Order: sequence, then C-alpha cells, then structure tokens
Amino acid sequence: MSPPSPSLLLLHRHVRTDLPDDSIEHKVVPLSSSKGVQAIGFDEAVDPMVLGLVLEAHLAVAPDLSFLALRGGIPFTSINTVDKNLIVISSTFTESHYREIFLVFNAIDSSLRVIPAVPRDLHLNRTSRLLAVRHHDDNDDIGASSSYSLVISGSVVTSISDQGFAEWHDVLFIYSPASLTTTWPWQAKKKANFPKQPQLVDTFFADEAFLFRGRGYWADLLCSVMHCDCRDVLSDDSVHPVEFSFLNLPGPRLTNPHGREAVAELGCTDTSKM
Repeated sequence: MSPPSPSLLLLHRHVRTDLPDDSIEHKVVPLSSSKGVQAIGFDEAVDPMVLGLVLEAHLAVAPDLSFLALRGGIPFTSINTVDKNLIVISSTFTESHYREIFLVFNAIDSSLRVIPAVPRDLHLNRTSRLLAVRHHDDNDDIGASSSYSLVISGSVVTSISDQGFAEWHDVLFIYSPASLTTTWPWQAKKKANFPKQPQLVDTFFADEAFLFRGRGYWADLLCSVMHCDCRDVLSDDSVHPVEFSFLNLPGPRLTNPHGREAVAELGCTDTSKM
C-alpha cells in the first residue's frame, strides 16, 4: 500500500536517474510528462533528447527523505534551488555541446522548462546557485506562474589589453520567462558592484541562494552572505550597476573554508532568515 502524500516533505538534493520500473518502493507522483516539456535555446538536434525527460517525485515516510527522479536524465543531476512553487534542477548532457542545463519545474501549472545553463562567456566565480526573484513581493500568494526571473552571478571579459591581460567585470545574467522574446533564454545582462573587501570576495563561494522581503541573498555558509535589492535586479536601468553588500556570519571565520569539511545551514522564520 502506498504511503499517503505528506503536506510537507524533505527532498534529497540529488536527483535520481537510475530507477528501473520494477524497483520503485515509494509512492510515485508524476510531476511532468514528455508532452509538457518546453525546450528553450536548443537547436533541433538537441530538442528530441530534452523533450523526452520526465520528472517524478518519490515520496517517503519520515524519517526517510523523499527525492525527485528524472527519467531520461543522466547521473550528474541535482536540485540547484527551490523557491515556493519552483524547483530548479541542474543537469549535464555529456553528448551535447550545451552540456550543462537547467530544468525549471513550476508546481502551479506542472510545466517543465529546459534551458541551457548559462551563457558561454560567463565565468561562475562566486556561485553556481540560481536566485529565483519574484516580480511581486507577495508573502501569502505565489502569484502568476510566470512572474519570476532566474538570476546567476558571475564575471565576463570586457576587454583585453595589448599585453594580453583580460579585464573582468562582475555581471548578473537574467532569465525571465514572462518577457521572453527571443529563442535564447538569458536575455538580460546587468552590471554588478561588489564591496571592495578582498578578504571576503577572494574566497566567497555561495552554497545557497534565497529571496526574503524583496532582497536577494547568496550565502557562503562558512563565512558571509552577499545581498542586493531585487528592485535593482529587475529594473530597466542598464547604466547603473546593482549594488551588493556583504554580511558576515557569526562565529570565527575560517581562513580556508572551502578546503575543510564542515556543515552549516540557514533556516526560515516568520521575521528573519537564520
């Protein structure tokens, strides 16, 4: 007998892709079908492979973890970020020149959008986590199914000197499905301005990303959090950069946090992020 569907569940970050049909022990809830997959930014050769993906939820009884399964996917697949009705999954197609992709599942309409991960000229130097930015600050209502943008932070080369040295600028790339007018999903590119704090910037690499009260946060759980005003991210201003600030986390800061094994986490309360 299948267990009842829980009102609240914990998902394993790893997305399973190795499940034969005769080995399912959990309650399986189909989340998408191949007919509901929308591929954006791929050429005709890649489309059939992408459109064959099927997403499932395998629900477990506590204390076991539930997990997602992606049929047609490959082992290098995991949850990148979750925000209310959105689950963004990172995966890799080894036989495709696009290689890394994002799968965006929307629980409101059960849609599954598949897009290339990021522009080729973007260097992910501070995080690989996407930030899901809402176009409306609605704590109680998740709003329209397409009223969001996905934001990724990185750097691009803006010029190369006569001596061959590259000049890098911090930028944000943005995917907004509601306003998409071209076949390439990453339309917007905005300048970003990070504080001149080498001791933070040089070692910072965010493990988590979340939205809270109109501000976007990327958190390196072992040292600090960088944050910005989401109104600046979504504005039409292409001249002024998005200003970021750093917030140190309590406790001693590790001198080489990414070379050490440690566990940390952030959690939500009604009034703050802990």
